[in-house]
Amino acid sequence: MAITSFPFQSITNDRQYSDLDFANYFAQFFKNGVAVGVGTGLQVKPSNPVGMTVLVGTGGALINGRQITNTTDYSLTLTAASTTAARVDSIVVQLNIPLRQVSIVYKEGTTVQRDSNIYELQLATI
Repeated sequence: MAITSFPFQSITNDRQYSDLDFANYFAQFFKNGVAVGVGTGLQVKPSNPVGMTVLVGTGGALINGRQITNTTDYSLTLTAASTTAARVDSIVVQLNIPLRQVSIVYKEGTTVQRDSNIYELQLATI
């Protein structure tokens, strides 16, 4: 379809919209990223007491028209690095289309995934 208009009230089910319709709509107005000025902007900080966990603060983000909101500190457990090799890991916001969710994820390494199923925004490297 070359031209679309959206949304209109459905009369006898002639207007049915999908999640993709709404995601494409929002993606026209909002770019991928963390919502500035919302909460702490998903700030990543060490837990207290300091250990093998980090906390992601409050805030929100948008990825390809899909949204996540975090209203309390979110704790992520880290895996121990090798004692002989240096490693840098990532905290990302991850859009997972097959699972139909946006989540905050700890990943070993710093490579972000961006394909038709997974799209990640890196919040921090640790």
